[in-house]
Amino acid sequence: MVIDDTVLDKPYARKIELVTRTWSGKHRQVVAGIDLITLLWTDGVRHIPCDYRIYDKANDALTKNDHFRAMLESAYKRGFEPACVCFDSWYSSLENLKKVRGYQWRWLTQLKSNRLADPDGSGNRPLSELELSNYGTLVHLKAYGLVQLTVGRLVQSGKLGKIESWPRRYYQLAAQDAATEAGSSSPRELVTAAPGQG
Repeated sequence: MVIDDTVLDKPYARKIELVTRTWSGKHRQVVAGIDLITLLWTDGVRHIPCDYRIYDKANDALTKNDHFRAMLESAYKRGFEPACVCFDSWYSSLENLKKVRGYQWRWLTQLKSNRLADPDGSGNRPLSELELSNYGTLVHLKAYGLVQLTVGRLVQSGKLGKIESWPRRYYQLAAQDAATEAGSSSPRELVTAAPGQG
């Protein structure tokens, strides 16, 4: 599953309902448009929109993160069992990560370089200060738990861009089965590296 937002450009709109001035990543500036948050299911070949929300905080007082969590809850109630939930750093708040974990779903996102993690029990430090392996480094993400970070290199406009951290978390079925057999109510959380970019 993929959750992302986009702006439906309405450059000539004067009095169209839901059109606001909003940041567009595509245009790299504020534009007139409708801010749409979409939940998409994909198997890597097919892409099927399954849910959407229109971001209209002025009228409903809901943030993009509120819509994110509402769409996750709706997908869960509808019986979705995604292999992974992918979303960009805008949605990587602690509350959102815990919401995904609450459904025991895997997730993949980017984290900002100022997020705090403890790689070795020595205390929390910003991700930008950690030495990360290209194959993944297991760290304790502050107030969340264990995740494995992988370095990804972003390519923008044909040039190598900044280096970002790509964490991913999931439950390994073998560990879940072992915990169940041992009578434990919470299986051990394991993680794996996410593929790098570029």
